[in-house]
Amino acid sequence: ANNEVSVWDMETGNRSIVFCSGVPLSKQRTSNYFIRSLATHSSLGGNAVLLGGSDRRVRLFNMAHPLESSMLVPPKSELALPPRPNQSGATAKYRKHQTDGTTVVQEQLIETKLDSTQLADDQKLRGPHPPASGHLDAITGVAVTNVGQNYLLTASRDGVVKVWK
Repeated sequence: ANNEVSVWDMETGNRSIVFCSGVPLSKQRTSNYFIRSLATHSSLGGNAVLLGGSDRRVRLFNMAHPLESSMLVPPKSELALPPRPNQSGATAKYRKHQTDGTTVVQEQLIETKLDSTQLADDQKLRGPHPPASGHLDAITGVAVTNVGQNYLLTASRDGVVKVWK
């Protein structure tokens, strides 16, 4: 109930890593968001999991290098308009610490909302803004496919399936 993924050691029965965007290892519900779907794919190197959540985000959890995890798709409401080069609109950083013998990787959201007053004249969009690319409701399905190149597919309760290049 805290939007977290735990990695368990099957030999010892102990939890080794927790990846979370809420309050980690809490027995009480601290978040109204939860993971709705997950996927792996050989193109992810076998050490990563794609997570789609009721918070409308898609995350890549890198189990081998947890601090290299990332938010791949923010919700529509967090995408920056107008876009700037090399900026996704909403990002996250991850910090790692130990709690009771478990490595905890916790997400911290970084706000990157911009308005047109923060952009130089040559960066401002002319004409109407393009539609934002995130989902409007919970992500219910995540998959990766390779048809000449890798594509991320997401499905949402907003009734939309998106293919990400």
